[in-house]
Amino acid sequence: MLPRTRLSIALAALSVAAVSTLSLASASATAPKPSYFSAWSNRYPGSLSAANAACQLCHEQTNGHEPWNGYGWDLRELILSGGMGIDQALAAVEGNDSDLDPTGSTNLEEILADAQPGWTDGANNTLYFEDGTTMMNVNPPAGLGGDLDPPVGGCGGAATGNYCSSAPFSTGLSTITVSPSEVSITANPTLTASANNLPDQPGIFIAGPAQAAIPFFNGTLCIAPTGLQRFSTVNVPSAGVVVQSFTIADAAAGGLLVVADTTYNFQRWNRDPAGGGGAANFSDGFAVCFTP
Repeated sequence: MLPRTRLSIALAALSVAAVSTLSLASASATAPKPSYFSAWSNRYPGSLSAANAACQLCHEQTNGHEPWNGYGWDLRELILSGGMGIDQALAAVEGNDSDLDPTGSTNLEEILADAQPGWTDGANNTLYFEDGTTMMNVNPPAGLGGDLDPPVGGCGGAATGNYCSSAPFSTGLSTITVSPSEVSITANPTLTASANNLPDQPGIFIAGPAQAAIPFFNGTLCIAPTGLQRFSTVNVPSAGVVVQSFTIADAAAGGLLVVADTTYNFQRWNRDPAGGGGAANFSDGFAVCFTP
């Protein structure tokens, strides 16, 4: 998700007190750390994460101090124990998943999504105290703005793209691509399937709702037989490459039986007399997410 540009406006609405009490130092520290807040804002000028949480970006309490959430604790440890400055610490924790949210997003991914790098939904948070003790299974503070975690994405976050490697054809290992890999079914969009390293022999694209890995012909059938559909068009690759555009309605007899917010899987079957054995083989598989 692209960063937004409204942070400067949102920060103007924060009270001076809220800014002045944002502290990543120890709970006994009396000096406020507005410089930390400024450093964070300067590093992520397009994010609303800080505007939606103020001091609770890193702390449980609205006035800062202990306890810290996972993000605040990670920063605190690098600053106090690791001797880093705030800019170094911010950069160092960007690749962490401090809140262990169910999307598995890094802190940077959450910040760029205007989410909270230190909080996740439900009683799934851990608080950290200055004496080294922790409190687990804690709900996030009430009143935080925006989403705590980035959106999961279409199809429940199911993976799209290539899966299930098959054996090579006599001409090499074939890879299939279907573009786009996530698309709405509403407008009956046009997709494009392509495969490479194929013998210049007749073949066909196939599709289905469930994945599999079944030895078949000279390779692997990557789509479960139940619900498997064959495209209506048999075609022959040229110089090992085949490209076919299709829609949900016209790809196969009766149309592809896709269901909104689920993945549908595609593969290429092609004759391969030179490969011996079953004289045919498959590309790998490719999963596409069809959203509402």
